[in-house]
Amino acid sequence: MKGYRLPEPTRWADAVASGRPAFVRWQEIQR
Repeated sequence: MKGYRLPEPTRWADAVASGRPAFVRWQEIQR
């Protein structure tokens, strides 16, 4: 998490919909 702000509901849905590898990796790190 390099300067990554808490994902807002809108951004969260957008990221999930986009299914970006970076987001997936971020989720894995959060685990």
